[in-house]
Amino acid sequence: MGFGIWDYITLAIYIIAVVAMSVFFMTRQKDTEDYFLGGRKMHWMVVAISMFASLFSAVSFLSTPGEAYNHSMMLFLKSVFVLLGVPLAVVLFVRLYRRLSLTTAYEYLERRFDLRVRILASLLFLLLRSFYL
Repeated sequence: MGFGIWDYITLAIYIIAVVAMSVFFMTRQKDTEDYFLGGRKMHWMVVAISMFASLFSAVSFLSTPGEAYNHSMMLFLKSVFVLLGVPLAVVLFVRLYRRLSLTTAYEYLERRFDLRVRILASLLFLLLRSFYL
């Protein structure tokens, strides 16, 4: 088995399409704000949905049913709280960051408190992600 001719053709078309889209959108960007924030032209709800979607990965979709099978409906409560908590966080935080022209929550912490709080929050996030992995 292995890659056949149609697999190589499909892969080549995919790579060419990705490069073409990259070149097309690259020419429309003026600065790093355009690159990272879309020029701040998107509606806050679109940004919020994108952020919500980025929290989930293939691992989430594959592991959640298995965990639900192994641990009964205990995982159901987590899903309910996510469905309740995320819209609330979106309304409270994403709109606030948008109104204040902020890029990250850490930038807000620095403005609200000081640089030490921003660094502490960043380190705690990195520590949390390290334990998660």
